[in-house]
Amino acid sequence: MIPALSDLPENLQKILNPQNAKMLSAIASGAAPLPGRVLVEAWICLIKGQDQALSAASLKSLQNYPEKMLLGVIQAELSSWALGILAEIFSSREMALEAILLNNDTPDQTFVDSSRSCSEKLAQLIGNNQERLIQAPAIVPALESNPHNLKSSTDRIRHFLQLAGIFILGDKPVSAEEKQVDLSILDEPTTGDGSEKIDERVEKALKAASNLTEDQRLSLTNYIARLNVGGKMKLAMKGNKEARQILIRDVNAIVATSVLKSPRISELEVAAYSRLRNVCDDVIRIIATSPQFTKAYEVKLAICLHSKSPLQQAMGFLKFLTYRDLAKVSKDRNILMPVKKAAKELVELKRK
Repeated sequence: MIPALSDLPENLQKILNPQNAKMLSAIASGAAPLPGRVLVEAWICLIKGQDQALSAASLKSLQNYPEKMLLGVIQAELSSWALGILAEIFSSREMALEAILLNNDTPDQTFVDSSRSCSEKLAQLIGNNQERLIQAPAIVPALESNPHNLKSSTDRIRHFLQLAGIFILGDKPVSAEEKQVDLSILDEPTTGDGSEKIDERVEKALKAASNLTEDQRLSLTNYIARLNVGGKMKLAMKGNKEARQILIRDVNAIVATSVLKSPRISELEVAAYSRLRNVCDDVIRIIATSPQFTKAYEVKLAICLHSKSPLQQAMGFLKFLTYRDLAKVSKDRNILMPVKKAAKELVELKRK
């Protein structure tokens, strides 16, 4: 929908003033000396306006606008609402529609609408936009209704989204039962110590909670590796625990910390991630300083046991630990020395 006149940018408000009939006529005919973006957005407003004469003249001017100039405008900073309406107007003009679908500001609904009738080439382009598919899974059934779409393409998309915990119309129902992460495995006795042994046990706990087979996990890992940063961030927030388990270790801190913003993340997951040594510092810092996460005892313990934890938070959580866990912290050779020393002092106090 086009915004109300009062919500449009000031330059558009000025030239589209209903009292300025001469300017409106010049815009509609294409005679107004305006920059490309302003002219195209003004045409769209007039096309969708109440004056039929101005609407018809503006539509003709827009359709006759040189394609090279039009593509330049589409690829520039065109408003989202304008891109959506342009897609309707140029639904049969392949080059213009392709440029619209390649613009990050194009609305999700435009992808859904275009998916139903676009050419095979554009169907492939839409199907390869993994970030958009994660953001708007409704694109998939729309693509499947398109006679030009390749079934193998949407089958692949459905498979990926299902593995990532994103289900859409037509998917087979799955059990709602979620396996919880069993942190008791972290207390199993081990030979030697060191970050590698710790991470191995955390990995074991996370894999035990997974609903995926090894082949499915590998498939999901490979697919995620092909996503861009935006796609990974969206999947981190919308996907399932298996997707989060992969993305929490991403080398890009923006991606890794997006996992912590997922509304589906559990306290036990956070506690497991808090034990991992192969995550970026920002993940541990955000967990340690978040009241939402540190309500859980297991998270407090994990922060005390982590070498990357902020010192202030780790020291503060020591007073909440049981005697047994304080003893564990006091003997750990991989944690911050002040935390280890403070834990030893608390152990001595509790003995007395």
